[in-house]
Amino acid sequence: MKPTKVVSVVLFAALALTSGVAAQQTPAEFLAVYNITVKPGHAAQFEDFLTKLKAGADKIGAAQQWGVGQVAFGGPGGGYAIGLPFEKWGEMDAWTQAPQTLIEAYGEEEGAKIYRNGTMAIQSSETSVGRHARDLSYNIDKGFVPTMFQIRVNKVHLDKQDEYRVFVQALNEAWKQAGDNRQIVRRTNVLGPTATYTSSQPFTKWADRDAQNANIWEVIEKAHGATAARRLRVLLNESIASTEVFVLAIRPDLSRMAGVGSSNQ
Repeated sequence: MKPTKVVSVVLFAALALTSGVAAQQTPAEFLAVYNITVKPGHAAQFEDFLTKLKAGADKIGAAQQWGVGQVAFGGPGGGYAIGLPFEKWGEMDAWTQAPQTLIEAYGEEEGAKIYRNGTMAIQSSETSVGRHARDLSYNIDKGFVPTMFQIRVNKVHLDKQDEYRVFVQALNEAWKQAGDNRQIVRRTNVLGPTATYTSSQPFTKWADRDAQNANIWEVIEKAHGATAARRLRVLLNESIASTEVFVLAIRPDLSRMAGVGSSNQ
């Protein structure tokens, strides 16, 4: 997932973004993500499209749910991500595509007009599907109600994925020993760019990050020792081809989800 085309997980992110409902406890197995960059000056046009699409989906009782996030920092303006969580591939057979949703909800002429206006606001788009990496996620046994997510996208060398996993598992163990209470859902692409690992960390306010700003190498060294820390640093440097980090602000007004800030990112 690229911030230049971003929010799902894949929200996906998938972000469970509607307010007022208890958070779910378990991240969805899969997250389909539409990463979108809107043309400069066309944000209102694009958001009007999403608002009408949401209302149309409610009207016809469409099966799919989605969360929407907007790039807040670390990426370009005009970046949005739409994440649709699901547990089994067969669920996608029941999804109603946007053009059909609008036609059924508003009629053929008006529905086509809404769809055309919305797509004309888009500069670029990219799709992917990520699968929950349960063995790499951290502290996800409780729900959360965030307003933002930090997204980290690591492109890993194809032949270095085992080494990358060793590093992540060691980091998780170090955080656990340190009593770190951050929550991170990690996913790997099963459709879209290969060997792409995305982590999503929820938070409710910027001050939350102050408590989670410890140097990871100090934490790792304390948990595993200096020699292991040096070895893990080499593994990380050799395994990662590129990294992107940015923050998504959740948009409950544009999202169609059953719960707030659930673990579906």
